[in-house]
Amino acid sequence: RGAVWGDVLTQAGGRQRRCAMLGDSKDARRNSATFSGDVIVVLAWGCLAECVTALSVPLYVVGGVDVSATLLNVLGAFFAGVACALDEAFADARLRRFCASFLAGFISVFTSFVFVVEQSAQLAASPSCGAACGAAYVLAAMGAGCAAFAAGGAAGRVYAAPRASRPPA
Repeated sequence: RGAVWGDVLTQAGGRQRRCAMLGDSKDARRNSATFSGDVIVVLAWGCLAECVTALSVPLYVVGGVDVSATLLNVLGAFFAGVACALDEAFADARLRRFCASFLAGFISVFTSFVFVVEQSAQLAASPSCGAACGAAYVLAAMGAGCAAFAAGGAAGRVYAAPRASRPPA
């Protein structure tokens, strides 16, 4: 059985949401070609994210906190919110696959949960800060990520609202 992009319904805040993700299908021949192309697109998004972060983001550290990587995580959550909102707003399969590949490739490379854990451990091990700083960093990073995702979702819905109601051309 091949893998293709499909739909899955999730419960979020008491309402159902449609999300694109990889799933199984019976038509293996068609799906294997689609899957191969999708993997290439996901890898291309990942390469782009690596180029953006490695080549154009300076290292900026304040008080032992890597502000650059922290802001990348928050910005990535915003981009993910926009992509999810666009995915939900439009029924176009090509756009939904684009959003899913963007999330799987670009966002997964652009952001780093491992960095959050590493940064919090460094802060917790710091003699001047201690465990409270490490825990506060995790809470602040996760809170900022959730807020950025919500803001990105709102921005995506504002962008999609006048476009999603138009009949297809």
